[in-house]
Amino acid sequence: MRSQKNKSFDYIFLGSSRVENTIVSNLIEEKTGKRTINLALQGSNLSDLHFIQKLIKTYKIKFKKIFIQLDGSFYTPNDFSVIVNYESAPFINENNEISSFFKLSNKQQFWQCKNIPFYRYIYFSSKLGFREFLASLFSVEKHQFSKDKGYVPLKNSFKKTKLDFEKPLNKNCYLDSIFNFNKNNKINCVFFTSPYRINSKIESNKLNQLVSKFPKSYNFSTNLQNDNYYQDNYHLNHTGALIFTSILIEKLKL
Repeated sequence: MRSQKNKSFDYIFLGSSRVENTIVSNLIEEKTGKRTINLALQGSNLSDLHFIQKLIKTYKIKFKKIFIQLDGSFYTPNDFSVIVNYESAPFINENNEISSFFKLSNKQQFWQCKNIPFYRYIYFSSKLGFREFLASLFSVEKHQFSKDKGYVPLKNSFKKTKLDFEKPLNKNCYLDSIFNFNKNNKINCVFFTSPYRINSKIESNKLNQLVSKFPKSYNFSTNLQNDNYYQDNYHLNHTGALIFTSILIEKLKL
């Protein structure tokens, strides 16, 4: 996201891996002529999405419309993604938004991560250090992000998994924060739910409970009920992502 400072887009997409592996930015640009970027992050929850919203403002990334995925993650009570934490850890001293987010999500380790050299790398294990090391040497991730504009394709064959939807919460403070942030900053925001590969009537009923909480959002959860379009029951493969992105373009009139 830091590489997008001061840039302008027509459309920005936010969410978890179910956006990162689903919304094909280049296809939207090709079909609509609208400049698009996928800023979704694997494993992100509502708390993380609100943090990303604030980072977009901090980095002065301009846009005309933002699309936010709503799914099972918005029933996780005020939780933070470990992945988003270790992705932001190297930049803890860059600005107040990252520092404040890290303090909120890592209260016990905040001082050490902020003030002791290399502590944050050790704390988040070798995975963080290895990823950052490769990126700094070869710019592999930055190049791929730039090429595909944030979209990460999945190309494995379907592996059936059980859909696990948690019991709906009546309220999530970070969802309220997202709504208020949109309102206060006059943001044109559209909420939607990406497709799932549904196994049973029980899963279907639980999913209906989930999406019924947001009648004004666009519900695509039951689209593409074919194993050939999925890598697992949560994620579309590249073929499915291309088809779904085309559906999204038509239904949302992009």
